[in-house]
Amino acid sequence: MKNPFTHHPKNTGETYIGHLFEAIYCGLIMIFSGSVCIIHAFLPFIFTSTASRNLVYLLKRFERRFGKKFL
Repeated sequence: MKNPFTHHPKNTGETYIGHLFEAIYCGLIMIFSGSVCIIHAFLPFIFTSTASRNLVYLLKRFERRFGKKFL
């Protein structure tokens, strides 16, 4: 039987702990980016490119980690 805690991390070349911290890090960036998008919706003169920059940063990070282009 496959261990549900290590099966996916092994498929991505990570340990459980490495995957845990990477997922938390990326998730926090996504939460922050979503928050600034909502603020930007009401106050369009602030955070004009923050979420976009974070999206590009995460995309490039994933491409380096997995060695392939996603777009």
